[in-house]
Amino acid sequence: MTQTTKNRQGTTTVVVTGATGRTGRRVAEAARAAGLTVRAASRAG
Repeated sequence: MTQTTKNRQGTTTVVVTGATGRTGRRVAEAARAAGLTVRAASRAG
């Protein structure tokens, strides 16, 4: 799951849940490659 927001500077921040997993990691990498700011979320443990 991802959520996208724009901050006051006009840049886009994407929150990727499950970012340490196989698919989430790829989503986060693709977002960074596209020039987006990425915030990663994962469960503890």
